[in-house]
Amino acid sequence: MADYTVRKGTALLLGGNIVQAIAGLSAQIVLLRHLVPEDLGRFVLVLASASLIQSLVSLRVNVLAIRADQADLDDGLEERYRCCIFWEVVVSSSLTLCWLWIAGLLNVWAAILLCALILNHWTDHNRAFYERKMPYAQIAYIETGSQMLGHGAAVLLVLMGAGAAALYLRELLAGLVRTAAFLVIGALPFVRPRWLAWREWKSLMHEAAPVWLDGFGEGMFNRLMLMTISGLAGVRAVGLFSQAHRLAIVPNQLLAPFVSRVMINWFSRLGSNAERRRILVLVLGVLGFLLTGAAVLAVLLADPIVPFLFGPAWAEAADVLAAMAGVILFMSLFETVRGFCLSQRRSRTLLLGRATLYGVFFGGVGLLMMFQSVSVFNLGIMLSCAVMSSFVVMVPGALRVIPEIVRK
Repeated sequence: MADYTVRKGTALLLGGNIVQAIAGLSAQIVLLRHLVPEDLGRFVLVLASASLIQSLVSLRVNVLAIRADQADLDDGLEERYRCCIFWEVVVSSSLTLCWLWIAGLLNVWAAILLCALILNHWTDHNRAFYERKMPYAQIAYIETGSQMLGHGAAVLLVLMGAGAAALYLRELLAGLVRTAAFLVIGALPFVRPRWLAWREWKSLMHEAAPVWLDGFGEGMFNRLMLMTISGLAGVRAVGLFSQAHRLAIVPNQLLAPFVSRVMINWFSRLGSNAERRRILVLVLGVLGFLLTGAAVLAVLLADPIVPFLFGPAWAEAADVLAAMAGVILFMSLFETVRGFCLSQRRSRTLLLGRATLYGVFFGGVGLLMMFQSVSVFNLGIMLSCAVMSSFVVMVPGALRVIPEIVRK
């Protein structure tokens, strides 16, 4: 019965993400027909800047909680994790406010977006303890419902003439509804915060170091990528690149609950290395087959579909989307291997993958600058090459057999 409940919940989680993706794409069509690339570019840059400090400060307690043994959580580890989350929110919000002020980005809309980011961080990390029980049906209903409300409100606001403000208010409204729903079902219990002793901080930082480094590498890559594009090609290029990237990661968005959440939970609880490897190879094979078709369709259909859906102002994003076929094909494969490595504490493989991602993309950007060939299209090709390369170099390390006594 428990297995059936988990399977049903996982199916609902995947189905909910499909609904979210369709709703998000539909809302984006309406929004972008009323906005220009510069509007989206500014929003993306503020989002990248506002979440920069948060990415640096966070120890990724949600991943630590998912993979922890229940006995350790019962022995006081859960209380230390929850206190850590509280202080992360306090420190990151204070530092982020200072950073936005120094960078000249602090205004009402940036403050609203920061509130949404802080709320989402606190909710996502505390919810991980509830998610350990795999109640994916409830999670699916809440996440899908909150996102639907956010998208609906954004569409209504932009039709009323709110302009780019709809982008910022969407994030806050969706975050408020999601947090309120998780509070109602008891997924976010209150824990009186206390300052952790130095030995407790030291233990947490030692445990979190590989996960933090991977998560920080992921967040920093996206931010550096956008800021580099802004510096080289301007805010309009950021808007076009971001929209193409958003479309390119739709398949990964659909699969994210499975490859980034369920699989980590699953791999953490399987009994043997042989079983883990078998399931990893099977999942990669099935996803690779499906995603190859999606990538081919994107190359063939991007040019007529993108300007038809979003309007002529976004026509250039079609070619960029075609250039990101490698992102469509390899992003979910990369995330699957990454989730496996996180669950099995294979930090060297994670670091190798992140280093490859940075090296290929920014090395490619350097070559484009050298040959004076910087364009949004070529930047899309560099991103495809980077994601593909990082996946390829991680696979051997993920499939390597490690005896249980060494892994632990």
